[in-house]
Amino acid sequence: MKMTRWLARSSAATATATATAANGEADDAGLADREIDLRVMGAEIESLYGGGYPTAAGGFITGVLLWTFFYHHSHDPAVLVWAAVLHLAQLARLAVLIAFQRSGDARTRPALWLRRYRLALFASGVAWGIAPLLFLPHGDLAATLMLMLVLLGMAVGGIAAIATDRASVWLWLVPLALPLPFALASDGEPIFLVLAGLAAVFLALSLRSTLAQNKVLSTALRARFENAALVERLRDNTGHLLYCGSIWRHGPSWKLPITEDDATPPVGEYGIAKAATAGMLKEETAAGGLVTTSLHPGHISGPGWHPIGPLGNTEPTVWRKLSAGESIAVPGIGAEFMHHVHADDVAQAFELALTHRDAAAGQDFTVVAPSALNVRGYAQIAASWFGQTANLQTVTWEEFRRTTSADAYESSWGHLYRDHYFSIDKARDLLGYTPRYEPEDVILESVRWLVDNGQLDIARPLKV
Repeated sequence: MKMTRWLARSSAATATATATAANGEADDAGLADREIDLRVMGAEIESLYGGGYPTAAGGFITGVLLWTFFYHHSHDPAVLVWAAVLHLAQLARLAVLIAFQRSGDARTRPALWLRRYRLALFASGVAWGIAPLLFLPHGDLAATLMLMLVLLGMAVGGIAAIATDRASVWLWLVPLALPLPFALASDGEPIFLVLAGLAAVFLALSLRSTLAQNKVLSTALRARFENAALVERLRDNTGHLLYCGSIWRHGPSWKLPITEDDATPPVGEYGIAKAATAGMLKEETAAGGLVTTSLHPGHISGPGWHPIGPLGNTEPTVWRKLSAGESIAVPGIGAEFMHHVHADDVAQAFELALTHRDAAAGQDFTVVAPSALNVRGYAQIAASWFGQTANLQTVTWEEFRRTTSADAYESSWGHLYRDHYFSIDKARDLLGYTPRYEPEDVILESVRWLVDNGQLDIARPLKV
């Protein structure tokens, strides 16, 4: 198969390059890794300190308004004690911000400044968090709700500025928000117990979503510097760099077919990293550096591949159900698209990019079949291969979650939520890309190979 031969040649070249690198560049690789670690840390610090002044100003104003209201409301000296503690913590944080801006070694000693930032942030979180322990207005529901909303608002209000650093997320959210549910629960009244539960749930959800965001941001940030380091090493040694990306560098569809220039931003760790790499390569070529081309295949299929099935996952049970005419639970509305591509057509696109170097330089191309299948059409076409009609039953995503594995659910959601159907006009016009396989042809070839090689359990044989 053409794709196999092309990959074999690529593997041989890669093996030769790897052996050469292993003989003389192991130390350089280790040095590069350390340099990347420093660059990632430096970028995180720039992000943390970059939003420091607006966040500090907002926190100071909120604190003044809060303690002024509660002292006027209760004349409790504990409010003034809390105000002094809060403003001291805020001044300490401001002092760290100013010192960072004035320091000449701020960029050369990132670990030191990261520790200082975290310590100042933790102190501010603790200062905010002790407020309900000192002056929660027990029995006053309105004032309690106000304090609760302010604290929870502060908890999430500063998240965007610290999301790149996982430790900062914990050092801010937990000391700020954790005391609140305990203070509320100590009142003992049913309404306050409910509020305590809501505050605890809010904290848990905020931590979960922010840590997920941190993972995506950190992965994308590291990928950016790793790719930049790779480009630097290749700049004087490579004539043309081809990068294999993914159609998941684009987010959920708004308009079909999707082109290279009108797609929505990516979602998820994988897609964000792919988009960041493609963007960096495009900028590299535009700046007069390394000649690069990025190609972004759809769901690659062919002999030896388990294709993405009608439900957006690779679970083999759907093929047995289709072959038997059994009922299949379909999440969503059945109109969501998935865009496949044959492995041979992917190889064709890479060869065309090499032979049309000038046209491909600095460009990005979507590499998919000429058309795409939606869930309903995919299932009906696939069922017809077994002489059947697909029996599709629409279910909610929550119902679908209960009847499938976690991995299958995540895969289905990822594929169907994006609802991808792409144009190949750019690749056709600039490279002469002419895919040989329609999506149903490549999927049938995959299924036939799996059946012939005993890797797919079906109730009836293929009729085609």
